[in-house]
Amino acid sequence: MKLQNIFQKKKKDTRRAMMKEIEEGLEQLPHPIQYMRGVSAGSGADSMDYVILSPGGIFIVNQQTETGHIQADMEEKTWYLNDTVEIANPFSRLDEKREAVQAGIPSQYHDYFVSIASFLSPSTFDIAPIWRKSSSSRILIHHQELSEYIQRNIFISRFQQKTPLLNKETITMLYDTLSSSLTGHR
Repeated sequence: MKLQNIFQKKKKDTRRAMMKEIEEGLEQLPHPIQYMRGVSAGSGADSMDYVILSPGGIFIVNQQTETGHIQADMEEKTWYLNDTVEIANPFSRLDEKREAVQAGIPSQYHDYFVSIASFLSPSTFDIAPIWRKSSSSRILIHHQELSEYIQRNIFISRFQQKTPLLNKETITMLYDTLSSSLTGHR
């Protein structure tokens, strides 16, 4: 087996394990959460790892398999991994993915979106503190923190709103709408 094939297999296995761990965390959340995995928004569009519908909002999640020290500025197209390796700003793609999902649902829900770039642990982040706050519409986290972040987001929105942003019926309606407009979800 070629060395390149070994690295590709390891990266795929790591990603698969990470996705399984995330899904186990999502399944344990006590709220009426629904999610789709591996969705594509039209022909030629990159797939989104997750679209998560919860009482606290709609989350577009992209898993990054890189690990290390990440230096990032939201406005820059290129970020740095371990001070030397250039990686693309994941939020550039997440913004495109969010717009594709928004095109499939009523506009009254467009303000409820949160884009999440999730990196493998033991990554460290050299970023602006706002990217780690629950109130931000763009979040950078470790993959193990995803279900905890969503739980915290729901908890905070419960105290800020008289009613949930999305109730159980709305979550089901949005899930059905997205299921028919997006492709490849599992």
